[in-house]
Amino acid sequence: MVFKYIYLPILSLFICLATTAQTTTKSIPVIDKNKSYPKTDFTPQVETKYIPLETSKDIILGAGADVYTLTDKHIFIADILEGDVFLFDMNGKAISHFNGKGGLGYTRLAYAFYDEKNSEIFVLDKIGQKVVVYSEDGTYLRSFRMPKNLKIVRIDNFNDELLLIFHEHAMGTVLPEEKNPYMLISKKDGLLESKLNIHLENANPRYLLSNNICYSLYFHENGNCKFGNEFILSNMSSDTIYYLSENKTLTPLFVQKPTVFSDSPQICGIVTKTDKFMVISIYPYDLKVEKERADNNEPMNYEVRFILFDIETGKLSQLKNWKYIAKEIDAPENTNVKLWQAYKLVERYKLRLLQGELKEVASHLKIDDNPVIEITKFN
Repeated sequence: MVFKYIYLPILSLFICLATTAQTTTKSIPVIDKNKSYPKTDFTPQVETKYIPLETSKDIILGAGADVYTLTDKHIFIADILEGDVFLFDMNGKAISHFNGKGGLGYTRLAYAFYDEKNSEIFVLDKIGQKVVVYSEDGTYLRSFRMPKNLKIVRIDNFNDELLLIFHEHAMGTVLPEEKNPYMLISKKDGLLESKLNIHLENANPRYLLSNNICYSLYFHENGNCKFGNEFILSNMSSDTIYYLSENKTLTPLFVQKPTVFSDSPQICGIVTKTDKFMVISIYPYDLKVEKERADNNEPMNYEVRFILFDIETGKLSQLKNWKYIAKEIDAPENTNVKLWQAYKLVERYKLRLLQGELKEVASHLKIDDNPVIEITKFN
C-alpha cells in the first residue's frame, strides 16, 4: 500500500464532552465559521528570547524534530522521523540525547514528553502501542501496554500519577469501545483510572483509502496543548472545544457552527491561549477534495483565518495576520514556543529580513547548525 501525505500548515483541533468529575454549564461562546468578523490589527505585548541549541557531531537534530515540553529549566525535543529525543537546558546546552529503538525500547516514536518533577521521559510507541519510560539520561526504566482495541496516538503528562491518552479514529469508523477517546491511565503500569465523559458517535477520518493508496491530511499543529496546568483538548470530530483542568473539570471554550460534519467541513482550533485572549484558527478539512488536488498536482487549500477572542469582553474579530502558533506542546501559561531551522534564519539574515536579537543570533549561525528556540511570553 502506498501512503500519500498531504501537508497543511496549520492545525487540526477539536474536542468532545465532559470528564469523570464534572463539567461546567454556563453560557458558551459560539464561533460562526460562515460569518465575516470585523478585521483588526492586534499586536500583543510580549517578551521574546532566542536560544540557539548546541551543535556537535553527536547532537544533530533532524527534520522531524520539534519541541514537546518546555519548562522554566528545560527544553525537551523529540524527532518523530528518526526516533531521537533530546533534553537541553535553558542555555541550549544538551543534557542528554538518545534513541530507544529496538530491544526493550520503541519501534516508532509517535509522541513523547518530559516529566520534570519525576525526572522521567515518556515515549509512545506507535507500532507497539506501548509507553516506554526512561530516566533523563536515557536509561530504560519500564514499559506498559495501551488499552486493548484502541489506537493511541497521543500521551500527555496529566499529573504526577496519571497520563492523559487519546485514541484517534483513523478511518472514521467509531466502534462501541471507541466512543470515549480520552482516558486517564497510571504512569506506573498503564492501568485505566477513568474515561473522560467525552462521547463520540461519528468521526472525521484521518486517512482515505483509494486504489490501494492511503491519503492523509497532516497538520503540524495537531492535538492537545497544555498551558500551565490547563489542557486544551482538541480533535476534528466534535463541535465544542474545552479546557481540562487539573481537577478533571471540563469547561467549554466555545462551540463552532456549522458542524464539523458539514459537506465541506471547516475545523476550528486554538493556536494561542493567554489569560487575556485566545486566537482561534478556521481552516478547511475535506479529505476527498485535497485527494483530488494531490492527484492533479494542484496546490492545497491554505485558506486559514485567525479569530481573536477577547476573554474579558467576549468580543470576536478577525486578525489580519498572526505568527504565534501553539503546536502539540506542554508549556508554561501565557507562553508560545517556536523552533527556527538554522538554514532559514541564515537565508533571512542574508536577505536583511531580520531585526534585533534574532538578527544578532542569526549572524553567528551556519546552515547546518541545530535550530534556534524562540520563547515568547505574553504580558
